[in-house]
Amino acid sequence: MKPVSKTNVIFIKSLFMAFLFLKFASLDGQEGKIGVLPIDKRIGKQWAVFIAIDRYDEWGTLGNPVRDAKEIRDILVGNYLIHEIRELYNNQATGDNVRNLFTELGQKTGVYDSVFVFYAGAGQVDKFTKAGSWILMPSSEDLGFQTNQMANEEVQNMLASLPAKHVFLISDACFVGEGLDINAGNRGEFRNDEEYYKQVYNKVSRQVIGSGAVKTGPGSSEFRRYLKNALRDPQGDYIDSAYLFAQVQNAAPPQSQPFMGIITNTAYQETETLLSQGTAHQEGGEFLFFKNTLFAAPMPSPPPISNKTPGTGSVMVFSEAAGMLMIQGVETGTRIRANSSAALWNVTVGEIEVAVKSEDGRIITALPQKATLQEGQTARVVIEYPFMDRFVFIPGGDFVMGSPVSEANRNHDETQHEVTLRDFYMEAHEVSLEDFQKFVSETGYETRAEIAGGGYIWTGNAWKMTWDATWRNPYFDQDSRHPVVLVSWDDAIQYCNWRSEREGLSPAYTITGNDVIWNEGSDGYRLPTEAEWEDAARAGTPTPFSTGITITTAQANFNGNYPYNNGPKGIYREMTTPIDTFSPNWWGLYDMYGNVWEWCWDQYTQSGSSGVYRVRRGGSWSYAGEYLRSAYRSYSVETARYNSTGFRLARSIPAN
Repeated sequence: MKPVSKTNVIFIKSLFMAFLFLKFASLDGQEGKIGVLPIDKRIGKQWAVFIAIDRYDEWGTLGNPVRDAKEIRDILVGNYLIHEIRELYNNQATGDNVRNLFTELGQKTGVYDSVFVFYAGAGQVDKFTKAGSWILMPSSEDLGFQTNQMANEEVQNMLASLPAKHVFLISDACFVGEGLDINAGNRGEFRNDEEYYKQVYNKVSRQVIGSGAVKTGPGSSEFRRYLKNALRDPQGDYIDSAYLFAQVQNAAPPQSQPFMGIITNTAYQETETLLSQGTAHQEGGEFLFFKNTLFAAPMPSPPPISNKTPGTGSVMVFSEAAGMLMIQGVETGTRIRANSSAALWNVTVGEIEVAVKSEDGRIITALPQKATLQEGQTARVVIEYPFMDRFVFIPGGDFVMGSPVSEANRNHDETQHEVTLRDFYMEAHEVSLEDFQKFVSETGYETRAEIAGGGYIWTGNAWKMTWDATWRNPYFDQDSRHPVVLVSWDDAIQYCNWRSEREGLSPAYTITGNDVIWNEGSDGYRLPTEAEWEDAARAGTPTPFSTGITITTAQANFNGNYPYNNGPKGIYREMTTPIDTFSPNWWGLYDMYGNVWEWCWDQYTQSGSSGVYRVRRGGSWSYAGEYLRSAYRSYSVETARYNSTGFRLARSIPAN
């Protein structure tokens, strides 16, 4: 059997990060102003964000990025309409704080707001992918190993997904690259044309100007000088992004520093910018700065914006799948890229159902399936690939469970016997950190390790109970695609029921205190039985592994210092690996051997007597090759939590 299409789920990053160390400025006399411009268009809050770093201990100071950022801030505050300011400088400008900042903007900005972002600091380009990125704090002396890089693509996705009507980024990083190309609109000089400003501001915009650096190095102070001059001397009531682009084009790079200067044709595209693709950007839209002189007199109550229809609101959609967006089953004409955001405007208020018609013709509905939209408000929905896309159909029938007496290192509890199974589904991957984070974020659930105070970590020669060891902190590096660890059997049971309820399925388990009853007729998600697990791992093979009589560290993650059955020695990674690192077995299942032990439903029994332990199967990153065998049976108490143990889901196929 082949696996159903594999989902590359990208976590909607950083929704629940630590406290944000931001300097907050709220300007007296401008806070909350909503007014009518001479161009007869309503505006919302004007936000300005400044991120600058000039104190990289590894390379010395980089000119004056922080000083220049503050000077640009003062120019904007003194001359233009600005309601809210956010600032992160030097050691405050960490990856976590920058992501938190954009999360805050996503939560607080409205559909009429404008967001201006200025970044100045070091940058880096990947020599293989040629992708540019910001270097945030703390930084590393080794330019090739920066743990706090923020790729242009991540910046682009965060800005593109803001609900604000206008978003404008000026990035004076050392390398901008093709990930942050500019859509410069008319790329012209100043225009004293009310009708022009009316047209460009009435359209949604997502725009970028970047310095034209093509090498890693310090940012361009010349670029910032031209930018400040352009902002200081406005010739009319408005400045748009196209005018600023035309002015800073004059910042030609000096011969001695060819990596400085404004963006060049190698990074400029006449088509839509990557920032605007798949978003609400409308061709011809421009970001505007408004002179303070426009608001000297009291302003009357604003009329509705011209493109706003009474009884409507907007919908911000994040979708894992690419395709045509649909409202109430009707195509909207708006397409969305995979793992990106788009806005739908003038949507009729009330209960709405949002979906995407994917490239393969499937209709994928948002979760929750119904959202409530109020007049003038923005509803936010997420469209995920159907969870069952990650599952593999396992055919039922008879198979021989256990190991033959001839199998090396076999144990006394592996006596061979025939088992009959019904058809079922098995998750292709172990439950990931990303999936478990969604569970915790939506429910506020605390794991056994968090409540009871820690779990066991492998020190290299012993298991050590550690008070702060949790699924968030397993004492090795992990990212969203690693399997979740340090979860107990009862944590896994709770996750199963949450996943079922989230998708409108009948929960597999009834939980009363410490008692758990499996509702075997349920269609919800559950842990596999021990027999199901072994059948799925074997994938029709009688050998110790589905790979044959031995297994290597090129096929699974285990302690390669201790191979099985005279197999070759291999790598000992000393940690988990992402859930799709190795090739799947014949039935399309990943990591059935190694990486993490997987909880099963069954209590551990031998000689027919019930035990008080639950079965674990598959071995892990910290164990020798013999423990990975298809027939090997491990067990632990239900409340145990180790940084070598996780789980995967199964699902029954209810009888007709």
